[in-house]
Amino acid sequence: MVIIESGPEADPIAHARLRRDTVHLWTLEIATHADRWDKSSSRFGKDAPARTPEAAGEAAACSLG
Repeated sequence: MVIIESGPEADPIAHARLRRDTVHLWTLEIATHADRWDKSSSRFGKDAPARTPEAAGEAAACSLG
């Protein structure tokens, strides 16, 4: 897991984290004001750019003409 934080080392503020979903895919989670994590629909792979379900649908629609 990779956590993105800011602020002083003694009291960091978490903003986002990448959590391994499968061997090759990571899921982006966003920190909420209530110290919880919300899953986003974004998944990242080692060799692939970030993809969301919306972007995947747009790409499919473009390829169909």
